[in-house]
Parts: sequence; C-alpha cells; structure tokens
Amino acid sequence: MLKGIGLIYRKEMWTALRERRTLIFLFLFPLLVWPVFVVLPWFLIGGKERRAQAQPSKVALVSAYPELEKEFEASDKLQLVRLEDSVSAALQQRKAHCVVYVDSLASDSLVTYARILYDPIQTESRTAADKVELVLSQYERKIVIERLAQQGVPERMLEALSYRRQNAMGQNQMLGYFLGFIIGMFVVMGSMMGSMAVVIDSTAGEKERKTLELLLTAPIPRSSIMFGKYLAGVTFAFISPILTALGMSLAASFVVPVLVSSGGSVDLSGLISPGKILIILLVILLMAAFIAALQMTVAVRAHSNR
Repeated sequence: MLKGIGLIYRKEMWTALRERRTLIFLFLFPLLVWPVFVVLPWFLIGGKERRAQAQPSKVALVSAYPELEKEFEASDKLQLVRLEDSVSAALQQRKAHCVVYVDSLASDSLVTYARILYDPIQTESRTAADKVELVLSQYERKIVIERLAQQGVPERMLEALSYRRQNAMGQNQMLGYFLGFIIGMFVVMGSMMGSMAVVIDSTAGEKERKTLELLLTAPIPRSSIMFGKYLAGVTFAFISPILTALGMSLAASFVVPVLVSSGGSVDLSGLISPGKILIILLVILLMAAFIAALQMTVAVRAHSNR
C-alpha cells in the first residue's frame, strides 16, 4: 500500500511541477504578488500623506477677524488663497484644499464659530483640515489666556488634569501583531491557492481528460490512489504558506520601519526561536491537511476543472 501511495504521490508531484499554472500559484503569488499587495499601498498612501504634511496646505479663509487671518498667515503649514469659485468647485479643482468660514452669533458674542469645509476623499484636503484645526485650537488657547490675564486669573487655572496616551507595547510586540494578523491571513490564502490547482487537476482534471479510468485499472488499491493524490495536495498546501510567510516577512521589513516611529532597530530574537518555528510549522501542516481534504472533497465530485 505504501509503495502504491509513493508511486501516485511522485506521479502527481511530477505532473504538477510541469504545469506553468502550478508554478505561478506556488512561487509567483507567495513571493511576489502578495508582498506587493502589502507594501505598495503603504508606500503610495503613506508617501502621499507625508508629502501633504510636509507641504503648506492651500486654505481659503472667509472671515472678518484680522487677528485670525494673521494667525493663518503666520503658520508655515498653511497658505492662504482667495475663494473665487464655489466651495465645491474650489475643492474639486484643488484651488483650495479646504475652506474655512468664521463668523460670530449675536446671541453669544464670546464664542466665534468656524466651519471647516473639506473633501474627505482627497488626502490633501483631510490633511489641510487637520492643520486648520491645530491653528484654530492654538488661536483659541491664545484668546482664552488673554481673557484670563485681563481678569487676573493665572493660566494654570486652565489645567486641572494632565494626561497623555502612551503605547505600552514594545517594538517586538507591534511587529508580532503585524506578523500574526496580516501575514497569517495571507498564509491561509496562500495555502488554499497553492493546493487548489494540484487538487483540481488530479481529480476533476483527470476525469475530464478520461485518464482517471486508466489509472484505476492499475494494480494499485484505490485507497493508495486517493492518499497519493491527497498527500500531493497537502505538500503544495504546506509549501505555499511557508513561501508566503517568507515573502510577507520581506515585505514587513519595509513596512515595520514606517509603523515604528522611533526609528530604532527591531530585535527578532524574542519572536523567532526553534520551538516557535516548530509550532508554526505544525499549525501550517494541520491547516494544509484540512484545506487539501476540503478541496479534494469538492473537486472529486466535479466533472470538469472549469
């Protein structure tokens, strides 16, 4: 029985490795396509946001307060422009990244109301709105301090509680979260795609080509034929996620420096050890066995590989 399983296994492996489709799903997707899907958005979106933060944002200010206009002009993050068209036209044509309307209600002369109109779809517009909110908050604090000074109240009366948010997790924990969440998801997808072509071709494909009947006439038990095909699917379902994890780890080496703000080096000695690697390989093997069995159950009932 074992000899028959070995013969069928070698036959399926040799047939699969000769297929260009198998090589694409086994090597190209895990090592190139999935990492590109992870790295490219980070560089495109992150680079666009960094450029928007570095360059002055064009802001149209509609206000009757010269003091506030001076605050906007003094900020190196903002560039005042005139609002010549409608707000929607100015935002769509990117003549202004956001428009700020400032007015004061007669019923409450102590409060100045401002409306920040922006386009949430555009990265530059969202960034400009954030910069405007920062300038307005600084201007608000300045006015409040001046009013308190006129009343003889010290500035410390404004601060009843001081707090800050601090990440209690280290760089290794953040990297572990990235590896466990993002890479784990792609490992499952890689396992499914790695064995899909082999399982379908060895079952529904052989039924369509009428070669399965010829194989059943060989002096090999049907259980050996089934287990040989199944082991071939498990092999590809096991190899593909390992290659996917390798490719995603290379992608993580580009993404993690963006996530880590301190810019320090990341020590992987606490995350990777021989014991953990063996546990990961065991989990991947069990997952590959389940996925290959599930795919084979579905594919063996199909009459065509399409």
